[in-house]
Amino acid sequence: MLLFEVSNRNVWEKASKDKEGLEKFFQANRDKYKWEKPKYKGYMVFTPNDSVENAVKAYMAEHTIEPSKLSEELKQQFGRDVKVEKVIAAQGDNAIVDAAAFGAAKPEPTGRWTNYFAWGGAIIAAPEEASDVRGQVTTDYQAQLEQEWVASLRERYPYQVNTKVLDTLR
Repeated sequence: MLLFEVSNRNVWEKASKDKEGLEKFFQANRDKYKWEKPKYKGYMVFTPNDSVENAVKAYMAEHTIEPSKLSEELKQQFGRDVKVEKVIAAQGDNAIVDAAAFGAAKPEPTGRWTNYFAWGGAIIAAPEEASDVRGQVTTDYQAQLEQEWVASLRERYPYQVNTKVLDTLR
């Protein structure tokens, strides 16, 4: 249990909380992270009907909205009649993104969110930042942190293998 807790603190939690370190690691190893096909990176704005969609589009045209505050600002203006999702998807991954960003046929609406449109996005050929490939980068960063931690332990606490005892176990 103690080993798990120490590993958790020094490797897993550290990698998930260290956004700056994760971004530096991504920049240093950028060539490892490539996509097979381009992806749309941006926001999808969902509304329950045409009138709310038009009102949202009009509001967005009149106001300069920072992408990081898009969801918060639209929720404040339109309450529960708007939903914003940040997406990164390749063509074929998501029918709604395909329709909004790649020009595919619009899928039949299901549920409450029948209207949608893409906002503030672009089709990109490769990841631009660590958050675009967060899972892969986090895993690789954790592996690096673990190697560094083990190396520091070996440096701090030298060890010797008693080969006579080891041979008796074989």
